[in-house]
Amino acid sequence: MTRRILIKREKCMLFAILVNYWCVMNFPMDKIPPLCVKEIDCIDCDDYCEHISSNKDQLFIQSSDELGNRKIIKQIHAIPIKNGKTIAIDINDQEHELFILFEAGLITSNKIIIPAGDSDMSYFIQTTGGIIKKADIKIHCSG
Repeated sequence: MTRRILIKREKCMLFAILVNYWCVMNFPMDKIPPLCVKEIDCIDCDDYCEHISSNKDQLFIQSSDELGNRKIIKQIHAIPIKNGKTIAIDINDQEHELFILFEAGLITSNKIIIPAGDSDMSYFIQTTGGIIKKADIKIHCSG
């Protein structure tokens, strides 16, 4: 059985207007490691660098070695959502996980569990605290 969830991103001003938000479904948050202190978008720089990249509305974890050779390690099932817009996602009746990833993995929101069932649901993304703090997802369920 298919149901639909609506995710609305509040219209933000200042820095958030240009920041990409990504709705990430069913991807373990712990697979997005903390950022490396050496570079702004680097995750791990021992032998090679891993970072989150986007291209043509796709999000993935990419590695690059000392010579600059790049390789996609894992694609992340994510849907971009623009400032002030609403997206609709069709999902099955199983339990799902949702979180929001901000520009190149700099910040992640809290994780939301979408319970199993057949009801459509609605989520509202509201950013609080500015770019250096985590976001919060306010939940509103529809009929």
